[in-house]
Amino acid sequence: MGRNTIVHVVQHLRPGGIESLALEMQRRDPHCHIISLEGRRSDALLAWERLGVTADRLHFLDKPSGLSPRTVWRLVRLLRKLKAHIVHTHHVGPLLYGGLAARIAGGARLVHTEHDAWHLEDPRRAKVVGWAFRTLRPRIVADAGAVAECVRQKLGRQATIIRNGIDMDRFRGIDRDNARRQLGLPSESVVIGTAGRLEAVKNHRLLIDAFARCTAAPTARLAIAGDGSLRQDLEQLVSERGLENRVIFLGQVEAMPSFLSALDLFVLSSDREGYPLTLIEAQACDVPVIATRVGGVAEAVCPVSGQLVPAGDAEALAAAIEKALFNKPTASQSGAPRFFAEREGSLDVMIARYGALYAQGSTP
Repeated sequence: MGRNTIVHVVQHLRPGGIESLALEMQRRDPHCHIISLEGRRSDALLAWERLGVTADRLHFLDKPSGLSPRTVWRLVRLLRKLKAHIVHTHHVGPLLYGGLAARIAGGARLVHTEHDAWHLEDPRRAKVVGWAFRTLRPRIVADAGAVAECVRQKLGRQATIIRNGIDMDRFRGIDRDNARRQLGLPSESVVIGTAGRLEAVKNHRLLIDAFARCTAAPTARLAIAGDGSLRQDLEQLVSERGLENRVIFLGQVEAMPSFLSALDLFVLSSDREGYPLTLIEAQACDVPVIATRVGGVAEAVCPVSGQLVPAGDAEALAAAIEKALFNKPTASQSGAPRFFAEREGSLDVMIARYGALYAQGSTP
């Protein structure tokens, strides 16, 4: 291994924004490895086709639930074997395990990214993170200004802001009719879409409730990409609301540029977020977005073509959807989502900024 080996430590390698970000960085750097604390290689590769591209540089520790000192020592041995130059952790669990292992192994600079800050509202969680920052001394990065401000207020620490980025060549609009044919979506209907894990934090229930209130668009469809533990409950909700013929569950979608290009509007109804890549991806495909105003979301929404609504407010979300569907874009809005994404969410810019930070090393 070369002395510039970069090792990302994540909690798991299941489809998600942080995981996709680490994979994109790995794809650009042949000396980059990813260590997943949880899970087994065979299960992960089976569940996520995308992992096969760089499978030789993915490592799985299958950490048991709860505290696992053995996992720290396994990490120490692996970091030494890889001759890690940079250890980059994402979220608190990887910081504790990866940070301790990096300090014991020696020779590696430690960088940590906070991807959201809602967990710091819990005093016990904030105390743990504060201890980790003081003891392990990582270079701290926040993926949004709102996250950096929360780190400053709750922990008294300054964080470098580096917003997440996407591959603009991969995420660009394609022919809408072709995209819909690929996914089996109706060609004539208005299609609203969302993408994300079907878990409580994403609050798909709110979106389904808001969609049901949009009576002015009775032929519109709602396409939901993603999977998770709440899928059956959400399908039951759709049935209870009489929306079976209008809400489409697509499951895990690998061809995200095609999915996004098939949409007239993208909606993110989360209760908590950091700086969500899905919003940047949708806008890179020139699709306008609506999102709940949480975390760093406001920084990821084009102020010309996008809309923000209060979290948990189905009525406000329904009104925003109807406004977006029935107000034709003005000349100033045409192309605005793509332009915004290129300016604010470039993967090349993000990687360059991390590269500069890696060169600085850990705090003294």
